Order: sequence, then structure tokens, then C-alpha cells
Amino acid sequence: MFLVRAVRLIASLLILVAALNAEILSGVLLSNEHGPSGDGAGLVRIATTFGVSEIQYVDPLSVRFANQSCRDIGARWKANVAMTGPGRGRLLSVECDGESDRAIRSAWRTAYEFLNFVAERNTEKARAMRGARWRGSHSRSSPQTIEMVDLRGYENYGRGECLVVNGEGPESIVIDISENCLARFEEQPATVRLIVTQSPQSNWEIDRVLIMAPVRKLSDDGEH
Repeated sequence: MFLVRAVRLIASLLILVAALNAEILSGVLLSNEHGPSGDGAGLVRIATTFGVSEIQYVDPLSVRFANQSCRDIGARWKANVAMTGPGRGRLLSVECDGESDRAIRSAWRTAYEFLNFVAERNTEKARAMRGARWRGSHSRSSPQTIEMVDLRGYENYGRGECLVVNGEGPESIVIDISENCLARFEEQPATVRLIVTQSPQSNWEIDRVLIMAPVRKLSDDGEH
């Protein structure tokens, strides 16, 4: 009985310490990675006015979401975080009123749909999403194309949750497939990077795909 009470007391103290160190971070969701283990733990990255914070969490998580779009990359979150270091913390709860960064969410949706078509071997629809620069290049004749990437990990571990926004410029947004989702090229682990741009007609399209191994660059699927 004493041991049980001691454990409960320690747990209460830990919760109190976490609450005292908690901060409210408001920003845009850049990634939400569960990883392949399926143990209910995850990592989110949120862009705030002070930079990008990496925040761990464990399910079940206390959430107040206005609609399903709050789970999409690009959603604007108000996160209650127990900070564990500069730019790092543990997520206690999160709220979202349904607002989002339109550019990031649109680019993420474009990358998500494109990779779904590739994973499903729907070559025609995938190629229709390529931007003008990619279509005008000679990459279509190259044997090293996105269609050769093994995306079974992407399919198995969440698809849209496998995507990480890694950069935003005036005309493009950079989106990677998370390492946790185990993309492979020529039997090697590979980083797959999509450069997503907005066309003059305001549609989002895939400008380039970079396929990179951990050591050497394997293919640039948009510049040949």
C-alpha cells in the first residue's frame, strides 16, 4: 500500500512540474509522425514566430478540434506544451479552431495526392500533377523516376502523416517523406523530397522530386 501511494505521489509531482513548465505555443503544424512502431507515441513539429519546435506526445492525447482539417498538415494549433529544452517539449493538450495556413495545407494535399497516385501505380494521374518545368524536361526518359521508389512504408505507416514540411520559399514549399516511413530506392533507404509550387493559374503542382540516398545523391527527377 505504501508503495502504491508513493508512486501516485511521484506521478502527481511530475504532473505538477510539467504544468509549471508548460507554455502555450501557437503555430502551424508542419508534421505529425507516428512512426512504424505503432506504440501510440509520436512527434509533431510546429512553426511559431520563434522558430520550429519539436514536441513529443503519447496517445491518447487531449484535443479540442473544430473539424477534421485540424489533423491536416498546415492546421493552426494552440498547443499546451511542457518544455524540456529550447525548441523541445512534451505535448499536454492541443486546440484548433479549423483555421490553417492555406499555402502549406494546399502544398501538403498536393504532395499527398501525388504520392498516393504513385503508390497505387496510377501513372497517368501522377504525371498530370507534374509542373510545366518537369513536363518540359527530359526526366520522363530517365530510368530513375519516382515510380521506381518503394513506397510500401509510406502506404503502411500513414501516407499523409508520413509527410514533413521542411522549407517554405516565396514560390515553393519543400516536403519530405519521413525517414520513419521507410522509402527505398534501388534497395537502399532513401530520402524523397518533393518541391511543390503554385502555378500561374493558382493550382499547386509538383515541380521536382529529389531522390537521395543517405550517402550519395541517386536521382533528381526533375532536372536532367
